Amino acid sequence: MNVLFATAHKMLPENRGGMEQNTHVLARGLTARGYRVASFSGLAGVGRIGHWARLQMRLGRDVGVDRSLGYPSFRAYEPADEMEAVLKRVRPDIVCVQGGHDHMRLCDTALQCGFRVVMYYHSDHVQPLSAVQQDAVKAGRLHFAANSGFTASLAADRGPAVIRPVVLPNAYKVNDHDPRYVTFINPSPHKGVDIARAVAAARPDMKFLFVRTHAYDKLERQNIAAPNIDVIGPVSDMRTVYRQSKLVLAPSQCREAWGRIATEAHISGIPVLASDQGGLPEAVGEGGICLAHEASLADWCAALDEIVADEGRYTAYQQKALRAAARPEVQPGIIMDAFEAVLRRGNA
Repeated sequence: MNVLFATAHKMLPENRGGMEQNTHVLARGLTARGYRVASFSGLAGVGRIGHWARLQMRLGRDVGVDRSLGYPSFRAYEPADEMEAVLKRVRPDIVCVQGGHDHMRLCDTALQCGFRVVMYYHSDHVQPLSAVQQDAVKAGRLHFAANSGFTASLAADRGPAVIRPVVLPNAYKVNDHDPRYVTFINPSPHKGVDIARAVAAARPDMKFLFVRTHAYDKLERQNIAAPNIDVIGPVSDMRTVYRQSKLVLAPSQCREAWGRIATEAHISGIPVLASDQGGLPEAVGEGGICLAHEASLADWCAALDEIVADEGRYTAYQQKALRAAARPEVQPGIIMDAFEAVLRRGNA
């Protein structure tokens, strides 16, 4: 089967978000199972990938294409405008359309060109179906998947299959664990940076590690700076982070579709203290504590102490984290099997 993953987001290595990482793991997994896979995404136009794409476009190509990820990766500044051209080149048996501001246009174009589509929801931005999509559902040419039970609940009338993110244990597991930090990843307002900063200020005896996911400017550095906060990143190998992490703090103020960092941390027995936003409680499970996202600073500090202040309790939470990582629903092989079933159903 020939599969095309399509999104208006930028793909690896230009963007390293959870959806992009999951797409890459799915693509490599499908390739290993005998599928032909390609991706189509947005383009930032910087670095080696951007230079190569711009060169191809100057030579008259509709889009840039490279094999930096191990499979054909088509990239364009405006993917929705170039979707038809990419479809003609790839001729996929099925298109997996994912998040991005133009995902509805990508889906409509694929359907109007006669292709079958799986729409894979990765966020809480579930929009009403277009007339083209409604007709395709009736004809059995459009199927749905979602990356968590929470996300699926937002499109319950469409019956999406729950395909949770694939997190490969070998990419995150640490054997030489030296837990020294309370770790906060992606210090931005929607991820709860104000809460994390306040918790750090309230616990000056603890060391905090803030992990940036992109370059940051002087003002941002000043807003984060504190004697007990170390700032690193961006980081390509998250094992360097989890090796030093005693607990992962995730006080998100947005409706997280899943909570990939919880799954990553659990693999090494690292508990998670998170908000109750979106799919985070589902991702954390028994491997930590979830508080109401509007909880007080005192509540956040008390929950932090509950997990890390007593060595015996901390050991118990480590065991809970490991059990959360062993749940069938987060095992890569089981997830890949479920995703294959969606593709086969969509291509039937």
